[in-house]
Amino acid sequence: MPKKTKKIIRKRKKVWYGILAPKLFNETHIGETYTSEINSVLGRHVKVNLANLTRNIKNQNINMLLKINDFRDNLFRTDVIGYEIIPTAIKKMVRRKRDKIDDSFICVTNDAVKIRIKPFLITRNKAYRSVRTALRKATREFLEKITAKKSYEEFVKFVVDHKLQSELGKSLHKITPVKNSEIRMFKIVSKKTVIAEKSEEKEKAEVKEEKKEEKREEKNEKKMVKLQSKKDEGSLGQSKIQGKKTEKEEESEKLEEHEIGLKESKVVKKEKKQKKKIESESAKNSKIEGE
Repeated sequence: MPKKTKKIIRKRKKVWYGILAPKLFNETHIGETYTSEINSVLGRHVKVNLANLTRNIKNQNINMLLKINDFRDNLFRTDVIGYEIIPTAIKKMVRRKRDKIDDSFICVTNDAVKIRIKPFLITRNKAYRSVRTALRKATREFLEKITAKKSYEEFVKFVVDHKLQSELGKSLHKITPVKNSEIRMFKIVSKKTVIAEKSEEKEKAEVKEEKKEEKREEKNEKKMVKLQSKKDEGSLGQSKIQGKKTEKEEESEKLEEHEIGLKESKVVKKEKKQKKKIESESAKNSKIEGE
């Protein structure tokens, strides 16, 4: 019997590699990863607090979403793909007797990068619906103009430095006083997500149209039922009126018959009286003749 040979599987040793921030943040060291295969790390996402990147405590409520795209000099390099404010910070901003205005839309930068931007505003006082729609429209127009003028890196720097938010607040102050004007989140949108969103929007539009058609059909059915009920009520009313008319006619006929009977009885009585008179006169005349 031949001896069975064992296959020897050699595993690579895992090594610690450093991860660097983008050039925007001076390529500061943000962490390490323990891996044996470099390709398995490429494409991963890393979430880092902005305060650790800028060394500014005021930015501790903001997280930056980074993507590992390159490996050079035994170090992984990253790029910014997103920005978001922590939800607890947003909850602290919201107060009573104020309105919170949210929106979400896609903008394109000067270097053809599609970004999903989600701004949010907080008014100083309660605002009418028309004012809220005007604010939402103005923010969208303002951000679309700025993103079209700037490259993606310039846009990220503009947001991180909080210049975009301050300019947005100044532009909206013409409509109504705004207490907070922030970019709640922005993120690079891939082609797949855009296609998926478009398909979802189409599906939603189709569902809305179907619902509208169903509502129209229900309304038409209700109208038909109401019309039929009105017709039935009208026919019943007519039959009742006809019944009432027949009853009245019968009563009038009875009254007429009664009157005719009374008249006939009076005539008969008169005739009887006349006959009695004639008979009495004839009797008197016969007595006189006998005497």
